[in-house]
Amino acid sequence: MIDPFISIIVPVYKVEKYLDTCVKSIIQQTYKDFELILVDDGSPDNCPNLCNKYAEKYENIHVVHKKNGGLSDARNAGVKKARGKYVTFVDSDDYVHPLYLEMLVKGIQKTKADFSVVDLKVIHKESFKPDIIHKDSIEIKSYTAINALSIILYQKFHDVSASGILLPRHMAESIPFPKGKRLEDLLTTYKFFLASKNITFVYAPLYYYLQRSGSIMRDRDNKMFLDWIDASNQLVVGCEKNQIIQRAAINKRFCNLRSIVLLLNKNFKITYRKEYKNVLYILQNDRTEILQDPRATWQNKMAAHALTFGLPGLRGVSRVLCKSIQ
Repeated sequence: MIDPFISIIVPVYKVEKYLDTCVKSIIQQTYKDFELILVDDGSPDNCPNLCNKYAEKYENIHVVHKKNGGLSDARNAGVKKARGKYVTFVDSDDYVHPLYLEMLVKGIQKTKADFSVVDLKVIHKESFKPDIIHKDSIEIKSYTAINALSIILYQKFHDVSASGILLPRHMAESIPFPKGKRLEDLLTTYKFFLASKNITFVYAPLYYYLQRSGSIMRDRDNKMFLDWIDASNQLVVGCEKNQIIQRAAINKRFCNLRSIVLLLNKNFKITYRKEYKNVLYILQNDRTEILQDPRATWQNKMAAHALTFGLPGLRGVSRVLCKSIQ
């Protein structure tokens, strides 16, 4: 059996309402040289049966059934099963434009980049209705990995999501997602850039990210906040060898922490007093850096100015701040 060029990895867990839309969007790709790996992460609903039915109907769909281990573990299991030269990750409650794979492949082939990235579009509807996009009008641009990562961290394109990226399989194998951690993309994606030389951006929103109740990012408990804080700090440490991207990483961390501090409940502040105080310290310590950084986002600059008056000042401008989800 000839190996496919691309392996699409879709972790599946309690998404029977959304899975069909996701799978159909992948089957309808204009680029056909791919396999779809559905990783049933011990889903307790009808998802395992649905996965099996897709595999029976389509010869390029394969299923991995495993015990529940979380999103990172499911993605890693999919990578181990993958046979493609490249891999891409699609979450099972999201969907992709018909041109998704074609343009990712074109981005790599046109510029000889290590990997390619498309833009994301946040949606609130579950129905699959892709935008009308003419592929000849899509801008494709190559960057050094350092510049590309800086653009991502300054929130000018894509964000830190692992979705919407076409990676060499060997890179996904050598940089696995951390099991047992939420905010796994924030902990992992920047490492793909640091391991590369050139990245291509495809300037079209070809990945549709569904914001829904019950998703991981909406399940905001104390563990999630701790992981979010830790991942934000690890990002800055991981980028410290290059001054350009470290400054961008500080901008991203500041964005995350000023969002976190407005979301924390009283229980967290009491139970994790040390961590809470450290968040406040970092925000105050980095505010001068943000104000002096010409590339910092206007939301971060507003927050940095507001912190002159402490948390009351930050709360006062919170309604006009762009609320990050990662």
